[in-house]
Amino acid sequence: MTAGRLTALLSLAALACGGLVTAPSQPDLVFQSQIIFGFPTLPIVASPHKGGVLVTGAVLTPKTSYVLTGDVRAPRERAVVLEITVSDTGQGYQFSTQNYYRADVQALGPGSYDLSVVYIYATPPLRSEVVHRETVLVP
Repeated sequence: MTAGRLTALLSLAALACGGLVTAPSQPDLVFQSQIIFGFPTLPIVASPHKGGVLVTGAVLTPKTSYVLTGDVRAPRERAVVLEITVSDTGQGYQFSTQNYYRADVQALGPGSYDLSVVYIYATPPLRSEVVHRETVLVP
């Protein structure tokens, strides 16, 4: 049997067994944020649920004009990175503000995942930092 014929047969066998190996599927994200008052600090909490993990926390900013946006990616199998971008709109009042977020990462299969939370500061000085890392068990 030639190498080309063997490759074709293996490809057909792989398709018959559920498809070829592909990159990890990308999870979905439902992201919300709002300004809160009266909490000096809030820890980042990851709470697994069926099909995903709910991540909550707060970013301290120097004024009320900052907004948060979220994105999620799966750089490899069983790894999830939640990226929270912190941007200044230029409007607002000059006092320390807690920007609470609720990020529901969805469309995860059952199992153990390496979760990282990264804050990306889109206002000079531009920087990013991993602020939380843990292993979560999704039911």
